[in-house]
Parts: sequence; C-alpha cells; structure tokens
Amino acid sequence: MCENCSTSSPRCRSNDAALEFRTVIAAAYPDHEDLVVVGTLKGSITLVARGARGFGYDPVFAPEGGGGRTLAEMVTRGEECHLAPG
Repeated sequence: MCENCSTSSPRCRSNDAALEFRTVIAAAYPDHEDLVVVGTLKGSITLVARGARGFGYDPVFAPEGGGGRTLAEMVTRGEECHLAPG
C-alpha cells in the first residue's frame, strides 16, 4: 500500500510528481483532412479530496496556477459541466 495516497497501485507516486490531464477529440471527414485537438492541464494529485463541486478526478486534481485549489473547489454553479451529476 502506498503511504502517500492509500492505494496499492504499482503506478502510485507521491503528490510531488508532475502530471497532466489530457483530453483529445478527433473528427474524420470523408472529403476533408482529419482534425485532432488535444487539451492539456498540468497539475498534481492531492492527498485528500477537497471541494463539493465537479465530478470524477475534480476533488483530487490541483492544476498549476490554481493557488493550491482542486478543480472541485474552483467550479462554480455557472461553470458546471452539463455532464456533471447533481
């Protein structure tokens, strides 16, 4: 068991490790060039989940430049994703 994040994953690292979340979308058009767009958000994983908003990894992902806040602490009612539960 990892002492830093309470998991038995062999890939576990402390929150000192730099990581990034990537979102990729691709579109293939029959008569046009294919389109691929990649979005990257650099940050770190917190040791404790924080924040009541968002979903998924939001409570444990602290993006660079976010003042130490997790994504779940940053999301306001007007900014919520339409896919988020509740």
